[in-house]
Amino acid sequence: MPGGFRVSGRWSYSSGCDAASWVMLAVPGRQGPREHFWVLLPRQDYTIIDTWFTSGMRGTGSKDIVADEVFVPTHRTMDPGRAGDGDWTGWELHQRLSYRLPLRCLTGWDLVAPIVGMAQGALDVLITTFHGTAGHGRTAESPLVQVRLAEAASEVEAARELFKAAIREMLEKAARGETFSQLERARYRRNKTFVAKLCVQAVNRVFEASGGQGILETAALQRFHRDVHAASHHQGISWDAAAEDYGRQALGLPPGPGRYG
Repeated sequence: MPGGFRVSGRWSYSSGCDAASWVMLAVPGRQGPREHFWVLLPRQDYTIIDTWFTSGMRGTGSKDIVADEVFVPTHRTMDPGRAGDGDWTGWELHQRLSYRLPLRCLTGWDLVAPIVGMAQGALDVLITTFHGTAGHGRTAESPLVQVRLAEAASEVEAARELFKAAIREMLEKAARGETFSQLERARYRRNKTFVAKLCVQAVNRVFEASGGQGILETAALQRFHRDVHAASHHQGISWDAAAEDYGRQALGLPPGPGRYG
């Protein structure tokens, strides 16, 4: 249609939609099913369907969105493959470094940040629970608790430092106006998903060391355990896909089908 187009469909996993006044949806493009662009819809243009009954991350309210023949003007559309990578609208409007680097390099780090927090939270619970305890079983004197605590703490610290280093490097490159090679983009995806992998490992270690009290419904640790596993299932932070893509490119092969960034 002149000035825009009409959108219909159903989209899953719209986190935070209950509190939002707008949603952003991915719509197939004209070049094929793997090409998508993003559209913005105001609250009156869509319906929320409550489908979010999950084992973890229940607070995100990641429900379904339904739109029926909604008109979307062109100015409320964006090509995520060109944003910050040929299309500099965001940078020109806001002059922030985050708009001067490819959007595909930034997406997903917002998903990983809470996972680091979950892992740190689980670690804090273990320390608080066993600090100063003594006697038989799983106490501060238990080598099992001590070793798992050390391993988990190292994994969380490594994950946090890897996260900060990647973001810092991307922003510094953007400040210098440098381009991002395909291998660099693959490395950022690798590191992003490895951060999540490290955090899941850390929470698993902590949970295994917690004993029977860790599985009580009132225990914060079982919630961290459920939440970190639920969060790590997001397609955007799949370790296997990112690892394969990096491995291919590092060995001189082209990116696999459907890989981009």
